[in-house]
Amino acid sequence: MRLVNTLLRLSIFFTFFYYVKCFDYSYVYQNQKLIYTSTASATVTLSKIALLDNSNKELSKIPFTCTLDASKKNVCTSDILNPANLISWRISFYAKDKTGKESEKNDGTFPSPAPNLSPLSKIPTKGGQLLLKGDFLRLGQGDPTVITFISDKTTSLKVIQQSGSFDASSFSVNAPVGCGTFNIKIGTKYFSGSYISPTITSIDGKPGQYKIQGTNFFNDATKIDLKSGTTSINQAITSVSDSEIVLNYTPQYAELASISLSVGSLSAAESYSLKIAPMLGSYVPDTVTKSSGGVLTIAGKCLSPPPGSDDAILVDVGGVSCPVVTNQTDSITCNMPKFSGEGDLSNLKITVSVGSISSDNSVNFAYFTKPILETMVQNNYNFTVSGKNLGTSGTSIIVTPDGSTDAVEITKDIQYDQEEKLVFTLPINMDKCLISIKTDQGTSNPIQIDAKPVVSSFKGFPPTKGGLLVIGGAYIDPASKDSIVITVSNQGGNSDGMNCGNIQVSQADGTISCDLPAGTGNKLVATIVIGDVSFPLSGLSYQAPSNIKIQSQKGDVLEISGDNLGSKASLISLKVGDKVVSASNINSDQTVATFSLPSYITSNKNTFVIVDGVQSESQFDLAIKPQCLSIEKSNTAGQDIFITGAFFDSSSKFQVSIGGSAAIDVSVVNATVLKFAAPKGSGSNKLIAITYNGEPLNDENKLYFSYNPPTILSATSVADSKGGVVTVYGSNFAENGATVKIDSKVCSNITVINSNSLKCTVPPAPANATAPVKGKKYPIIVSIDGQSVTENKFEYNNEAINTIPPELTKPPVPTKKTEPTQHPQETPSEQNNNSNIIYHSSILILVSIIINIIF
Repeated sequence: MRLVNTLLRLSIFFTFFYYVKCFDYSYVYQNQKLIYTSTASATVTLSKIALLDNSNKELSKIPFTCTLDASKKNVCTSDILNPANLISWRISFYAKDKTGKESEKNDGTFPSPAPNLSPLSKIPTKGGQLLLKGDFLRLGQGDPTVITFISDKTTSLKVIQQSGSFDASSFSVNAPVGCGTFNIKIGTKYFSGSYISPTITSIDGKPGQYKIQGTNFFNDATKIDLKSGTTSINQAITSVSDSEIVLNYTPQYAELASISLSVGSLSAAESYSLKIAPMLGSYVPDTVTKSSGGVLTIAGKCLSPPPGSDDAILVDVGGVSCPVVTNQTDSITCNMPKFSGEGDLSNLKITVSVGSISSDNSVNFAYFTKPILETMVQNNYNFTVSGKNLGTSGTSIIVTPDGSTDAVEITKDIQYDQEEKLVFTLPINMDKCLISIKTDQGTSNPIQIDAKPVVSSFKGFPPTKGGLLVIGGAYIDPASKDSIVITVSNQGGNSDGMNCGNIQVSQADGTISCDLPAGTGNKLVATIVIGDVSFPLSGLSYQAPSNIKIQSQKGDVLEISGDNLGSKASLISLKVGDKVVSASNINSDQTVATFSLPSYITSNKNTFVIVDGVQSESQFDLAIKPQCLSIEKSNTAGQDIFITGAFFDSSSKFQVSIGGSAAIDVSVVNATVLKFAAPKGSGSNKLIAITYNGEPLNDENKLYFSYNPPTILSATSVADSKGGVVTVYGSNFAENGATVKIDSKVCSNITVINSNSLKCTVPPAPANATAPVKGKKYPIIVSIDGQSVTENKFEYNNEAINTIPPELTKPPVPTKKTEPTQHPQETPSEQNNNSNIIYHSSILILVSIIINIIF
């Protein structure tokens, strides 16, 4: 059909000037005149053309005037014609021969004026008026009221007359519905035309069904060629109207698809860009939890880009990215993260984007918020359950003991870990139970717990004489007591491997008790075996010493009474400050320990008793009575005196009296030395009375004090015949009971100058006395308060020595009076201190003598 139309078009020459070849004449239509020109062989001239109706009746005529042109050809020209009036069913040619005779000449000598149709306007596919304009359209072409319309079929179209008149050069017909191209046949000539090309104005819908809106779609799906890109989608067409095409079409890919349309042979001027968005369906599973997230698979359509595209696929759930793992055109798998925000967990919009195209249908995702329990692990008292949606606060643990319907709800001391773990402690009597987790989102599935026994600490220690040992634990079945074995090892003075017998189990308070034999120490290990599980538990101790008090003190022997002292003295000690004293004995009843106290120990309110490493729970006041053992002698001039002994406490108050006279400046030098200032005096064996915080100390061991006896260093000389005043030099002179004899003569008028010198008068020798030997030293006897000294230091008749300073011989070091009682051991520093005191006292005596001589 298309080939025919093409040939017909090529056969028509449309111009204002038409030229047609005939046998004898040819014609042109020019300036509204028909002009026929003969050939050389023409024998007649055209006189008229008769316009006939369907009964061959002449309706009108076109007269011609003929002339010869320069080439002797006949040129026959009509009058000016009105094309609108050139209407006839047929035409007939009349010609005159050379004789002028006129006759009908329809033998082909004269060609009929061919219809000349102007280009046709396009018509809608739903049909409509078609305007035909041209020349000779109704001149001898048959029924002038009908036009032949040829498309898929041939149709006769009635000419529409305007206002009852007929214009042969311009008239309309009602074109039928159709598409593509068509032909108008006038006479034997065909004129081509076309329907209006289709136009897409919009495409609505989603994968599954689309509606294409537009114009000139015709109404026959077989005439439509619809493509997405280069792929035909004609098979998806379900209905067609002139303005709408309905498709049951599910694209594979999300893209901006180019939709092209042809109706008949005519294509839309422009393709339509259709946004094919991802279409979301359902998602699985519905158990992706808010606490841990999970793999989410989203079903739908057009969930991936076309092959070869580098468009990225993104999944957004409620503003949170769900990283894509795999994708196909109908499904996407992504890793949904756990919920970390606040707000609604059940209406989170899922959006899938492929490149710049996002899904526009609404599918909401909901986290699974109900708690899920999966596993349980026990670590002693702590139970760790793992699962999902276990909460971050406000969670309750519902515990139902086996065989009971009374549940216990645990709400305190729960440790949370990212909603995936809970750590809690079960009641100690719940060794078999069901647990479930309750949050504000619901209650989880239950899981069974068969708790393992736990042994953790000692709840009660036995006394050292033996007794009840209580061990704390949990989840211990009383029925298992016969399978429990408890042994104790590594204890102080006891042998290893003691068995703790008479085992009892209390499920209510989670304890095991047994009877442990006598012993001591705190570095014991109890091994508790329950079934096939062993619990080594260190830190076992016998009870600490208690009820401690001083039983008695005799000298340095101290007896302490109390409980839990044990049976071995070698394991008992006193901790006095930073000093430790071991016991020497423990009685058979294990209630009194005996100690030999070193002299350096003093009273201490923070004293403890330690038995095999176990210290008494509280301190006690160790009040030790000081012991006085010996005392120094003093010069008669008085000096600092030191009493040696034990247990002198610097915080206590001491008072000392000598023969009833109070000493001054009493102080404690150290634990073994007491010091006081002796007054001037003389004599020996004076009773020392000492009080300690108001109590006498010397009832058992009395001390006696003596001044040092006098010493003689030198003396001045007198004439034997005259006698006279002699000055005696020495030490420890005093007025109390002083007597002097020189050469067996009583020296009278004694005057004690000071403790280092005295004067007395020696009588002259009798007249008959033997003269003294020159240079001989005669004895001097000085007695002071019952203490005497004799030295050969006097010389007669040598008054020259009276101008020589007295002999400066260092006096003997005063000695301590040693008592029968053993002295306490002195430290080197104490010994040096006492020696320095004696030495310094001697130096003072010498200095005093020198001063007396000079002055």
